[in-house]
Amino acid sequence: MRTVWPWLEAARTEGRLERRSRVRLELCDRAWEVLAQAGGNVSALHGM
Repeated sequence: MRTVWPWLEAARTEGRLERRSRVRLELCDRAWEVLAQAGGNVSALHGM
């Protein structure tokens, strides 16, 4: 029941009934190439 109150508050103050959209991360083609060459190791993208 506690989870209902934040939703009601958001509807009342912000006028929204759905979740906020999340910020998405988008990779350029070069980053996908590096990621593929690294076997999916995301740390390879650091410092790119």
